[in-house]
Formats: sequence, structure tokens, C-alpha cells
Amino acid sequence: MPLRSRRLKTYFSAFFALLMFANLAAQNPSRLEMLLNKENISWVWEGNLFLSTQAWRHSQVQIDNKFSSNLYSETFQENRWKDENNFKMSWSYPLSDKIQTSTLIDSRVFSDENTNIEFNKHVAAQELSLNFHPKISIKPALGWTVEEIYGRQDQGWYSKVGLEINKLDMGGYLNSTDANSVIRDFPGRKNQEHTFFTGWVRQFSDRSADSVRVGYQFSENRYYLSKGSNNLEEVTINARFVNNQLIYQTGEASRFSVMTEFKNREISQSNPTLVVANRRKEIFISNQFAYLFQVGPVGANWGVIFSQTINDNPGEQTDIDGLQAALTSSLEFRPGKWDVLWSRFSYTKYEYNTPEKEVNDDDRDEQRFIIDTSYRHRFSSFFELKLKSQVYLYHQIF
Repeated sequence: MPLRSRRLKTYFSAFFALLMFANLAAQNPSRLEMLLNKENISWVWEGNLFLSTQAWRHSQVQIDNKFSSNLYSETFQENRWKDENNFKMSWSYPLSDKIQTSTLIDSRVFSDENTNIEFNKHVAAQELSLNFHPKISIKPALGWTVEEIYGRQDQGWYSKVGLEINKLDMGGYLNSTDANSVIRDFPGRKNQEHTFFTGWVRQFSDRSADSVRVGYQFSENRYYLSKGSNNLEEVTINARFVNNQLIYQTGEASRFSVMTEFKNREISQSNPTLVVANRRKEIFISNQFAYLFQVGPVGANWGVIFSQTINDNPGEQTDIDGLQAALTSSLEFRPGKWDVLWSRFSYTKYEYNTPEKEVNDDDRDEQRFIIDTSYRHRFSSFFELKLKSQVYLYHQIF
């Protein structure tokens, strides 16, 4: 049997086995979602299963499985598939009022016939949750990780330290923080990622609120370049994030919001085949204004977005400066308790600019018109059907 057929058979068998387990064991309602989407040259199948249930001696079991399969069917090429399955399971057991232990399993399997890349990553770990404050948790974990790519399998130690703060009151500002440090230590290489996100929410009055969120990410990963090669490629990422959202309630059923986003990334890529390491700096700035209201069964939303993307690559010829403006509007109608009719229209204008002193034919303007419509009917509290359609028009000017 071909590799892909065995792989798909394994995915679907595991997925529907989990579905049967959900029907038999779930004390709380589980969630199952299946999606079939037909686009211009592709078919997309997606499945999502989530289960949370009580188990032995007050322990909690959670299962989250997401599956996607894409078939690209082009006229002059053979059909090509892109598959991905993500499986997560946790079994949590309280040791005391302030200490909880969890067994964690995390698995990702990926295959893309367009790029001839196949890999799988698996982690099994034991985590402690130390809750010395009702709003603060410290979560160290230790386990074993397995990765396979290009037919080469690596195994090594997995370690993680996490910090979670859930809506801690700091003088009228509610703080939520999520910090994690993860290290995967393989023979001859080490992959690490450290992230820190923290934010504050303040309700100034019955009509206005503000939220600010900042973050930082550092990752350093080493990958094998090709099948049968021992050469490693190192990719280092430094990223910083700032987000702000201001909401003002203009009426009983309407509100106005302003959202600002700033992101800065520095990416370094090096391997034995490169004489000089590739380094790129990215800056993204976005401002969004939105107004929405609800009148009976009808809801509407209007918005405008302005953004700028700057990429500073090695050498000036590949530098870009992109400007984007977008107008969006949506309309939702609920004729009854079980039905929702929804439509959205968006227009986007994008300017792609390169340095003037470089001879480059990539300078262009792009325009996109998108119309989405959707109808959803819920047959019961456990089952619903959704039909979607999209019209996409694209125009490019050099």
C-alpha cells in the first residue's frame, strides 16, 4: 500500500476512534466539526474533535484532534495532496488544593506532495501545576520528544517552564500573562523557544474600555537540510509585539473600536551552503477602525484598515515597502433561534514598492474584491450544518 494511503488510513481510523470514544465516555458535551470546502483548484477536508470528561478519582481528560487534507487538482499536473494531523491529550490529576499533575501527549504529522516534505513530531511529558496564588500558576514539565524528517529520526529530552497569570487585579487593571520556555535537546543539536506575552484590561466606565498587550519571542532551531545530509540549517527569530484596543459603547446596541498593532521581527538564516548568513528585518504597523450595531435580528459591521509592511533584506534589491488599505462590511440576519444568514464584502488595495534606485519590475498595485456568504442551521444543541460560498476578484497593475 502506498505511504500516503497508509497515512490517511491511520489518520481517519484514529479520528473516528476518538469520535466513538467521545460518544461513549463524554460526561460533558464534546465538539465534533467536519468541513468540506471546494475552491478553484483544490478540495479541502477538515475535522476537529474536542473532548473533556471526568475520569478516575476526580481526574480530568481532555482530547483535542485537528485533521486537514488538501487535494490540489490542476489541469496539466497530477493530483497532489497536503495532509496534517495535530493531536493533543492531557490527563490532569489534583495532588492537593495547590498542586496538580498532568500527563501530556502532543503529536503532529505533516505531509506535502507539492514540496516533497514529510515530518512528524511527538512529545510525551509530565507537568506540575503549582498554584500558590488563585490567579498565578507555575508549570514546569519534563519529558521525551521524537522528531522524524527526511527518513532521519532524532530523540531527546523535552523540558518546559511556564507561567500563567489569569486576570490578576493590579489597581483596577486586570493582568493576564503567558510565558513559556521550551527546550528540545537532541544529540548534536538543540532547539529552543522562549515566549512572553502580558496584557492589561481596564474598564473605565459602563461605555469605555481599553486593553494593551505586549509580547516577545526568541527561537533558535536547527534543521537538517536534505535527505541523507548531516548539514544543519540554523534559523533564529527575535520578535516583539504591541497591541492596543479601545472600545467605546456608543449606544445600547452599538459600539466603536480602534485597534493598533505593531510587530517587529529579525530573522537570521545560516547553513554551510551560504557564504554569508541571510538576515531580514520586518516591521508591521496596522490601524483598524470598526463600528457595529444590532437592531433586533439584524446586525451590521463596518471597518477600515490601514497597514504598512517593511522588509529590510540583505542587499537593497529585495527590500520591499507594502502599503495596504481595506474596507469591510458585514451583515448578519437571524430569522429564528436555529438559523443565521451572514454576508461580508471587502475591498483591499495593496501597493508593493521597492527601492527607487534599483531596477526592479516587481513594483505593482493590487486590488481584491471578496464577497462571502454563509447560511447556518442548527438541528439540535449537538448538530449544525453550515453552507458557505465566496466570490474572489483579483486585479494586478504593474
